[in-house]
Amino acid sequence: MSSLAEIATVASPPGDGITSLSFSPCSTTLLSTSWDGTLRTYATVDIPNTSGGASVKNAVVNTMIKTFTPPSANDPAAILSGCFALTPAELPASNDETAYVPPPLPYVYAGTLSGHVIRLHPYDPPSTPPVVIGTHEKAVSCVAHLGDGIVISCGWDGVLKVWDEENTENNAGGKDRESMELNLNGKAFSMDVHPDSGQVIVGCSGRRVIIARVGRAGSGSKSCPKVEVSVIVVVVVVVVVVVS
Repeated sequence: MSSLAEIATVASPPGDGITSLSFSPCSTTLLSTSWDGTLRTYATVDIPNTSGGASVKNAVVNTMIKTFTPPSANDPAAILSGCFALTPAELPASNDETAYVPPPLPYVYAGTLSGHVIRLHPYDPPSTPPVVIGTHEKAVSCVAHLGDGIVISCGWDGVLKVWDEENTENNAGGKDRESMELNLNGKAFSMDVHPDSGQVIVGCSGRRVIIARVGRAGSGSKSCPKVEVSVIVVVVVVVVVVVS
């Protein structure tokens, strides 16, 4: 068992409670979201000592800090959920062969207390605002990337929404990319996805677990995602043992 002395302390931690943690599927980069409205990424790297001393092994360094600013000044800025895309995004080409090439990282998706589903890339300039994929009526507590351009979100409005990033026609004039939604009949508190099977599982209020299958119907890049749903009602039995 590791001792406390062996646990690394990250640089530039969030200024408030951490709401979610997620590792990149293609590296050891860690994403955190927080009530302070920031998305932060951390990477484990070896730092060489340029003064001739020993290098620092497995140092945890902060590689990105992005602050979400809601479109309305009256909306809260807190971020409740975050995840990486399943595959890394392409980096801009450079003609400088000697320039440092950072490791590939996927896009980052996040759900906010103000009800926004946003996307950004860790290597975007700090001044680049996130892309708003769509909105919920209440806070977005869960967000996941299913692959094939499909993003799934759910939250306190009791609705699961499927966003199709390839459907650019629905995004004309800044409109949502939403292609389908499912009424959960209760607040969503947790969610996970299985990209290979397209299964989505959501834990809701009322001790309900909802399983849905999401995938593209038909063929072609513009085919719409389809949702098939089965509901499992989970009853939690509490056994009280009295010892006399």
